[in-house]
Amino acid sequence: MSALASLSSLRIAPDDLGATVRAALGQPLRREGTLPGLCVTGIVSCLANAGPIPASGRTGLIWGSTDGARIEIGKVLDEICLHDGLPMPFDFIACQSGVAAVYASRFVGDLACGVYMRSAGNVWPQLLCMALCWLVEGRYDRVLCGWVDEADPEVADARHASDWILLANPTTGPIPLAHARLIADPQAHADRITDTQFVPSLQTWIDAGGGPLSVASDMVRVEFLKTNNPAEKA
Repeated sequence: MSALASLSSLRIAPDDLGATVRAALGQPLRREGTLPGLCVTGIVSCLANAGPIPASGRTGLIWGSTDGARIEIGKVLDEICLHDGLPMPFDFIACQSGVAAVYASRFVGDLACGVYMRSAGNVWPQLLCMALCWLVEGRYDRVLCGWVDEADPEVADARHASDWILLANPTTGPIPLAHARLIADPQAHADRITDTQFVPSLQTWIDAGGGPLSVASDMVRVEFLKTNNPAEKA
């Protein structure tokens, strides 16, 4: 089994994002898009919650977004087509995951992989399955999984979202909050838990106690189990 080492769920007002990024990085992001900024703030928060992390070992990064790509592309089209502007180097969504990984590497040491996945609204089962497979294979010592999304500019009082969890090899990572494992299940069908609900629900489960928590993808279930060692909970 792999260890759930940390999690973080942030909701940030659009006007506060610049200050939040500056506090996390020690400098502003100037030309980069909103998505890299959300990734950086969420990753820093998640790692801070994890406690000491070994400097050695390989780290994987996998993240998704629901509407962030659409909003970023909309900004570019508006600037170019309606206002005769020229695109900036980091305007295109294809660059966003790479920019996010560059900044993330400042905080995780040997960042060996960065993968972006487009979400249709429930990307967490796929993120978890891929991350746990990587850990079981021994490809990485820890994997950061995240979902970030920009506030919809057409919705009043909407907030940006940045949700992250850190999964790790239990022998090398921080003290776990819980354990996670993959279970083959031919009857499993993808859960419709929304991206915005998953990490807050996982935090509620950790705080409340109880039996296992399962999240299903097609043919596979991801099961979270509470740790039984009192020393691990100290």
